[in-house]
Amino acid sequence: MKILFTTPFRDSANHYDWFADHSPEPFRLLGFMPYSLGLRAIKANIPQIEIMEFPLLEEYRQKLAQGWDVVGFSFYTYQTDKIALMADMARKAGAGALWGGNYGALHPAAAGLFDRVFEGYSEEAIASELGLKLPRIVHPVLYYRLGIKPLPFQVQLLGVIQTSRGCLRHCSFCQTPAFAPQQTVIPIESLDEILAWHRAHGVNWIMVMDENFGVIKSHSEAFLELVEKHGLYWSVMTRADIALKNLDTWLQTRLMGIGVGIESLDQRALDAWDKQQSTETIRQLISRLSHAKRYLWGYYVFGHEWATYESTLAEIEDLYKLGVGIVQFGIITPFVRTPLYADLKNRFGIDESDWSRFDLKHLVWKHPNISPDQMQKLRRYACERHNNPLRFSSFLWQIFNTYTHINRSRIKAATLSASFPVKAFIHRKTAKKPPFAP
Repeated sequence: MKILFTTPFRDSANHYDWFADHSPEPFRLLGFMPYSLGLRAIKANIPQIEIMEFPLLEEYRQKLAQGWDVVGFSFYTYQTDKIALMADMARKAGAGALWGGNYGALHPAAAGLFDRVFEGYSEEAIASELGLKLPRIVHPVLYYRLGIKPLPFQVQLLGVIQTSRGCLRHCSFCQTPAFAPQQTVIPIESLDEILAWHRAHGVNWIMVMDENFGVIKSHSEAFLELVEKHGLYWSVMTRADIALKNLDTWLQTRLMGIGVGIESLDQRALDAWDKQQSTETIRQLISRLSHAKRYLWGYYVFGHEWATYESTLAEIEDLYKLGVGIVQFGIITPFVRTPLYADLKNRFGIDESDWSRFDLKHLVWKHPNISPDQMQKLRRYACERHNNPLRFSSFLWQIFNTYTHINRSRIKAATLSASFPVKAFIHRKTAKKPPFAP
């Protein structure tokens, strides 16, 4: 059976630069995102499936001409229109069946495009469909080469790791409880393999992109023993309360910084969204990380129903005073199969005429106090205010100070920092695309 899985097509020769959406300034991080963690996980575990990661539309068209029994699509809600076009092309090219997956396939309208929908992390379900049984989940190889605009070279290799998947929390705006309601772990053997691969290939810094790293304490502790074993620096995404509980232990490792969902500095919004987090917890974490010479990377959404244009400007200023390193800003968006979707649709109404606007950068529901144009202005202002060249320079200086603190030497920190662009250059010359499995 010939099976092709693909992401949505990209619109230009260049891949998506995530940081451009959040740091419009000329001096900023530069990071193109040419790979798909989800498809790479499937490919690493079921090698006979062929994948395409963000192809050009013409590349996809040419691939369809090879003839496929199954064409599968991994996408998010805002990419639905592109997938509808690609699905139509696949059927016209004679594909035997169409499969859909990832968060975008949770929407009934999108799910109707496919003959089969896989919800959640689906390596085992797909293997079962093909009559296969996986001995264990293999962690895929995924890393990014980060740059600093306008420098002409890349400065850092960043490995991407998941130690667990899914979430037991029920924040009302989040689709994860519908997508992956059970929290499952990646086997320690697989994590050891991928960390060894990164170390052997010059990737010294990894980013743990779990929903709630640290909540399964025994597993996270075993993982950190591996991180130390392989001599890696690491950053992590988690909740602020979990980070505070584990911070004393994590600070004994090569921890560089933490990414958390600040979400809002208005406690009413956090309570309404069932975040189960206080604004004081965020402030405590920022203070402790600053004292320990580690950065905080924040995720912030605004536009809760009580907000006005003026109160949101005040929120942006209050957040700025906290000194968060870099902030990713989004507009509160009601995704399907979330409590927020049902609530806002019932009380205010949701404009579902254009799925491309469900990207956290547009107002898609009828806010009582702020217009769509005003919300766009607020988001642009927030990005410019927080992720400006001065704040970015402070962020870079903080990273250097973290290296200094961990290595107890500015000379060692400088030598280490200078080695990263060299390693990134070597990778660019010798490995155009990373393998799928270690």
